[in-house]
Amino acid sequence: MCNDARERPPFRDIGSPDPEEVKPGWPELNEDVTLKVTDSEKPTNPTNPKDMAATNKIPLHLWPTTATAVGSLAFLDGAIKYGSNNWREKGVSATVYLAATARHLAAWSAGEGDDPGSGVPHLGHALACIAILIDSQAAGKLVDDREYPGGYLELLPKLEEKVNFIREKAVSRPPVKHYTRLLLTEEAAGDDPQI
Repeated sequence: MCNDARERPPFRDIGSPDPEEVKPGWPELNEDVTLKVTDSEKPTNPTNPKDMAATNKIPLHLWPTTATAVGSLAFLDGAIKYGSNNWREKGVSATVYLAATARHLAAWSAGEGDDPGSGVPHLGHALACIAILIDSQAAGKLVDDREYPGGYLELLPKLEEKVNFIREKAVSRPPVKHYTRLLLTEEAAGDDPQI
């Protein structure tokens, strides 16, 4: 128990206005108030040096915590199997994690949610693989065995021109049914799948 003899102000919920300080336009306490700001309009207090300094910092709050949680399951699985942060000591080959990412994304795309061997979501494994690539590269432990440059980046804009040509040509054709998982859901619900 504190025996501080100094006088303390009474506790007041900081979300509630002091009745003597209520200004016109203060929202009612039960009124839903949502602040809508774009990245370029983020409120800062010019008299608070922390606000001004923080404006140019990495906006970590934008990364979804759901992705962090799912990726953490894959890191737990890896820590149990290989030891946590092992790649920082041992180093990793880029192609090993690139291939693992592709396999997990392919399995997820084919409809499998969790890896049958680990029970961890495939998307969590994919996130962990990408995180290890980024972290090992930052730590100077990435063995860069990616493919020898073959002109993909230069070829891409030319191929995109062909995509536009193909799409424009298809405008005159009748619509076709696209076979996706959405179609299976609509058929199971008894809905007439949209063409």
